[in-house]
Amino acid sequence: MNRPPEEFLTVDEHRLLNFAVSCFEKAGLAHDHAATI
Repeated sequence: MNRPPEEFLTVDEHRLLNFAVSCFEKAGLAHDHAATI
C-alpha cells in the first residue's frame, strides 16, 4: 500500500501550474496550449 513520506514539502498549486506552463512555453508551445496541458 502506498504511504506518504514522513517528511514532505507542501507545494502551492498555482505556483506549480505556472511552472509547468512556463516549461511548455519554453519548449515552444503557445500559451493557450501550454495552459491546457
